[in-house]
Amino acid sequence: MGVIKRLAVVAMTAAISVAATADDTPEENERRKESGSLEEWLELQRSGEAAGSRPTLGGEEMQRIYERYLDSFTHPIPERFRTED
Repeated sequence: MGVIKRLAVVAMTAAISVAATADDTPEENERRKESGSLEEWLELQRSGEAAGSRPTLGGEEMQRIYERYLDSFTHPIPERFRTED
């Protein structure tokens, strides 16, 4: 997972946590801190323990992707890229 996606997940998790605890009583806040649920979710995400299997593509799709990849080496890399203003 890319860095930006990881940061987005952490930011969304934090926002949800803040929103969920905004109206809680002090007792509920203390109980939530003791449960460690946020830390458990973050560890579960880091470990990938509950991750699903990666989807796979069929033979024809993979062949076209591989051919396109090989074709990319036939074009020289320009020293500078033109941008349209």
